Parts: sequence; structure tokens; C-alpha cells
Amino acid sequence: SSDLIADNDTGGTITLNAVDTGWYDSTGFHSPTNPNYLVGDNTTALYRNWFTFNLPTLTAPIVSAQLKVNTFDYDSNSGTSETYQLREVTTAVPTLTAGGSGLTAIYNDLGDGAIYGSRDYTNADDNQIRTIDLNAAAISALTAKSGQAFALGGLVTTLDTISNNEYVFGFSNSVVPADVQLILNTGTPLPVITVVANDADAGEPANPGQFTLTRTEIGRAHV
Repeated sequence: SSDLIADNDTGGTITLNAVDTGWYDSTGFHSPTNPNYLVGDNTTALYRNWFTFNLPTLTAPIVSAQLKVNTFDYDSNSGTSETYQLREVTTAVPTLTAGGSGLTAIYNDLGDGAIYGSRDYTNADDNQIRTIDLNAAAISALTAKSGQAFALGGLVTTLDTISNNEYVFGFSNSVVPADVQLILNTGTPLPVITVVANDADAGEPANPGQFTLTRTEIGRAHV
């Protein structure tokens, strides 16, 4: 027989307001004083957007995550819905938020890389705060950026080839903290488990009678 000792730390929900928001148009322009996060086509240009957050140092694994965003205005002349997709951002956050002109590499970055989640928008979403579930790739990226600045990029993937209104988050100039939030749901940290054997013949040679177990998934542990 043996005695098992494990920690009982639990996680919780971490709500982070966006530190900054914005867009880059297809010419690579962004004004750092403009928090508007329009995305899509408004007949004058194509836009991709971004959101930045300061992540705390995580003390428990992220088990799920969501982005909550105020839609403000949706418009589409090409159909009944438009698909907004979140993407990985490799541009350094200070460079992203600084803005400037001719920064087409940043515009491209906001629409490539790993997909982090998506949502279909319709007229019913006008002026509503909607939730976008983030996937495993996003959770992995968030975990890797524990204690650092983190950015999400976005684009509309259903644009047609005509210059017309197909956008989400229009007129999002007056952004308040609750308009864009990152929700991190954390779980129980992986415990350190000590098994003390009652059998004097059991155990590791260097430490008779004691094993160290590491849990690799809920309900299972390996010696």
C-alpha cells in the first residue's frame, strides 16, 4: 500500500481589458492615436485589425480562453454574414502599436500565421458584445507569453472582389475597457505527487521507498 500527497491549488477566471486596439489598412498605415478596430472593406480601403493585452504571470494552466468584443457596426453588401478570423501576430507589440505608413508587412502579418478562432457576424450583432472562442493554438501561444505583452490579429475571410461595404467593428472609435476583453479560464496546476511506499524493497535505488509521479493528463500519472 502507499500514501499519496498532492497539492490542491485550483485555477479561476482572469479577465483582461485590451491595452490597445487598432487597424492597419492595405497600404500599411496605422495612426497610433486611433483606437478604432474596423476590419474588412469600407469601399475606400481594406483593413485588418489587432488587439493587445498584458498577460499576467500564469500560475495555473489555461484550460479555455475567449475574446469578448463589442461589434459596434456591421455592414455587408455581399451577403447575409461575414466571417471574422483571429490570427497569430509575430510583429513585436511595440512595433505594432507604434503605427506609421507603408508598413505592409504588418498588414500581412495580421492575416497570416496560425488561426486562433473565428465567428460569423450578421446585422443581429450590431452594438452587441460577442464572444469568440479561442482554440488550442491560441492557448499554447498565450501560455508561451505568460507575463508578457500579447497581440491578436484579425481579418474578414469572406470578402468579395468588389469594392463595397463588408466590415465588422465599424465606428469603434470610442472604445472603453469593457469593449474588448480577453478571458482566460485556468485549471488546477499539474500537481507534485509523492508516493511513500510501505514496502522497504520498493523504490528507486538512490531513494529507497519513494517515487516521484508526474501527471500528464487528468486521471493518469506515470512513474
